[in-house]
Amino acid sequence: MLRRQLAFLGLACLVVGGFQPFYLRFLNPHALDLRPAIAGIVYRKTPGLEAFAAEVRARTRQGDRLAFWCPYREWAGGYKFSFMRAAYLLGGRYLLPLVGERDEFIPATLAEADYVAAWNGEPAVSGYELVWKGDTGSLWRRIR
Repeated sequence: MLRRQLAFLGLACLVVGGFQPFYLRFLNPHALDLRPAIAGIVYRKTPGLEAFAAEVRARTRQGDRLAFWCPYREWAGGYKFSFMRAAYLLGGRYLLPLVGERDEFIPATLAEADYVAAWNGEPAVSGYELVWKGDTGSLWRRIR
């Protein structure tokens, strides 16, 4: 009996301790008005990535292989986060990493890719020609 009461008390503590006042906003009748703000929360750490991905999507096709370039050179120091967000936004295309989990550059990716999608940059990539350049990045196509 005491075990059950302690288990219930522990569960109650978890529920109460995990509650955030932010959750009450969803009970508001105007909660749908918050949808754009809530959807944009995950992209605050990657400003311009959504716009960049939209430009890349408009210029590539499903099934294209894209090498992903970004200003971060460390996997856990920003590259992984940006890469995962870009992979989600560019669904239907194969996003290939240029940086590995041990922060090493992966040159083989360039041999496999049809394009180099460079978010927040314009790297000089031999064997590729510039297709698009904007405020949020550039897109390079393999020269055939």
